Amino acid sequence: MSFAFSDLLRWLDPLSPSVQANQIARGPEGGRVMRGLCFDSRKVEPGQVFCAVAGDHAHGASFVGQALENGASGLWFEGLQWPLPESVPCIATVDARQALAMAARAALQERGPRVVAITGSNGKTTTKDFTRAALRGHQIGASPGNLNSSWGLPAAVLGEDPDREILVLEMGASAPGEISALCEIAPPHVGCITNVAPAHLERFASEDQVAKTKAAVVSGLGPAGLAVLPRDDRHYPLLREAVSEGRVTTYGTHEDSDVRVQDLRSVASGIAARIDEVEVELPVFGEVNALNAAAAVAIAKHFGVSSAEALGAIQEADLSPHRSRILDTAGGWIIDDSYNANPASVCAALESLAARHADGRRVAVLGTMAELGTHEEELHLRVVSTALELGIDVVWVVGRPMCLAAEKTGGDRLRAAETVAELLPAFLEEFRVDDAVLVKGSRSVGLERVVDALLESKRLGAERGSENGESA
Repeated sequence: MSFAFSDLLRWLDPLSPSVQANQIARGPEGGRVMRGLCFDSRKVEPGQVFCAVAGDHAHGASFVGQALENGASGLWFEGLQWPLPESVPCIATVDARQALAMAARAALQERGPRVVAITGSNGKTTTKDFTRAALRGHQIGASPGNLNSSWGLPAAVLGEDPDREILVLEMGASAPGEISALCEIAPPHVGCITNVAPAHLERFASEDQVAKTKAAVVSGLGPAGLAVLPRDDRHYPLLREAVSEGRVTTYGTHEDSDVRVQDLRSVASGIAARIDEVEVELPVFGEVNALNAAAAVAIAKHFGVSSAEALGAIQEADLSPHRSRILDTAGGWIIDDSYNANPASVCAALESLAARHADGRRVAVLGTMAELGTHEEELHLRVVSTALELGIDVVWVVGRPMCLAAEKTGGDRLRAAETVAELLPAFLEEFRVDDAVLVKGSRSVGLERVVDALLESKRLGAERGSENGESA
């Protein structure tokens, strides 16, 4: 929601230990409309509030000058020791994260949109994008990109316009209890779970604990709420049991699914299926995206949108960058799914690559998967082995954990590099225009540079479908 700086002050409790009212400075032009929040001074846009918070290596207060040069209209300091400039409205709070959560919660209570909360190990962002498209007949807002954390979700809420009827919010968790905390900020009217898979295992004791954490998105629904659950998921009984109030609707390939996916297959344009008895083709890679579309259909039906209308809109959805984009080459194609990865999402993508027709070689570029904790070695080895077992012609791996897995697996179809910079010369030299290439890894690896290098080489033709073509 856009907001006046005076609104922001009103939404904060001056008696809260995280705020401390005597550190709030109204400054000039307190009624000026702010266009959301930004935590990176380099990315501040005119009209935004720059949040100068403590980072891993520096405090954002060191970059206030750059934020103001880029057009920041307000400043939010974490900590009480910073001088508050007189040129723009300012606020200083003891704990910026808690204060942001407080402001976002109060804003939602005042504005009153119905919140659709989407969580899961894979597919959150794509499901959110599909849902936003399916509900385009409503006044709808959605969290940009994957703003789904205790920092990102409040920023997504405060960045939306005040007239939204429905707000589709992505909720992510890297530790137990985080989904519950996000639901306290933005209590859901609809809670949707895409799936449960091994992810962020360095902080979760087990996959079952991941499931229990995700289930919080449906455990607090009111009597008028809706839980949208993946019927195919092996954790479905646990997820279903978590719903104490509200209605439950399911989706998946299971014959008991309320929104059923049938006749699922890969086609030249992407994937095709019959979803809720409607034939559809989606211009995205990966058969799992049919399940993401089915989840969006289930949500849309709750708001009075027919399956046919929802799927028609989903086919034209603008999706977030670096997720399941299909790019044409002269005789082959490249799949840009470089934004994020975990073992389940990589194996699903490899299965889709293996099942898809290709005139030339099937090639996978796989980056390290982050936050796997003590399971890191085992899960990287499983992914590399899966790629070879599926018959992928050439498998490039990037990052130390992937390289170790490749060493243990062996084989003349494997190529390994510690970094993207090391990979690129050899990869571009070996690349053929009729290759079918999958690029997938965790965000920290930076595999989008592989895609960018191919684009810059001018070997690619026009992109098939939307230029913004999902996180895992």
